[in-house]
Order: sequence, then C-alpha cells, then structure tokens
Amino acid sequence: MKEYNKSKKSLVLTDIVGVNVNSQELYEEVSELVNEQHFDSVFLIGDEISKFSELFKAKTYTFIDTKELIESKHLTEIENQIILLKGARKFEIEKLKDILELRKHDTVLEVNLNAILHNINYHKSLLKPGTKMMAMVKANAYGLGSFEVSEFLQHHHIDYLGVAYADEGVELRKKESPLLLL
Repeated sequence: MKEYNKSKKSLVLTDIVGVNVNSQELYEEVSELVNEQHFDSVFLIGDEISKFSELFKAKTYTFIDTKELIESKHLTEIENQIILLKGARKFEIEKLKDILELRKHDTVLEVNLNAILHNINYHKSLLKPGTKMMAMVKANAYGLGSFEVSEFLQHHHIDYLGVAYADEGVELRKKESPLLLL
C-alpha cells in the first residue's frame, strides 16, 4: 500500500470466518493492523466485525452484507484512491471489485528500462560468447507494450523475440520488428 502514490485509501473488510479464537482478541488484533495503515475509510461487512467498529480509527461504516454496501451511496463517493478488498468468500466481495472496475480510473505503469538492460547484460555475462539470446514479448510483453519493449530489446542486441501466438508475431512484423521468432 505504501508503494502507491495516492493520498487516500480505503479498506473493505468482512467478518473473518473459520477461525476458532475469541472474537474480541481477533478483532482487536485486526484493528491494530488496519490502524497502522492509516486508512481514510473502512467499510466493515458482517454482523461480527461490525460489533467492533469502534476499534477502527478511520471513518468506519458497517453493513450487514455486501448487497447493503452496494446499495448505499458510499461506493460512488470513493474516487482517486487505493481500495483494498479483503474478505471471506461467503460475502461475495468480488461483486464490489466488478463494480469498482467499471468506474473510470487512471492507471500508471512505470517501466525501469535500466533494470531491464541490467538483467539482459547480467544474463549475457553468464553465456558463452556467440550464444544467441531470445526475449519473450508475448501477451503484449506481459502488459508492458510489445512493440515498445521489442524496440528496446532490439536496440540492445537481443537476437530473437518470442511470442506465444502467430497473431502477436504478425502485429510486431507489421510494425517492423525484424528479429521476431514464432
């Protein structure tokens, strides 16, 4: 959570089920861990955890079930923040994930090209001279952008580029990636 550069963060947490410990002790420990993270809002779902809402320092909301949270206005008020969803399967918080994913959001991906180059050079140092090297750029270079990564790899003397499916290779060839190996 600390790695993300967002000033606000929220937590959705359900009853913890399947543990045979004293509820008071359990939720005291849970609230201590949550409070250390300095959440702005905490959404508690379930009868048991809701009994201990006063232990949470953040602005705390309680709900009987996930449906009640979804029907509340609170989800529409969450914007430009990190949201951590943690809960038991029986509460179906994946429904919250689906709703939140549909909302507009910005995503920033930072790629450290120097780290990639360092890895290339390190692995080349382990190989016998003259050994060729192939880098995989399948699945859009694992989400990094296959054309952009391919250009970088070719510039730094990677001998071959590999993809999983022919159509990925065709797209790279259209953009003139001459090292592509299917």
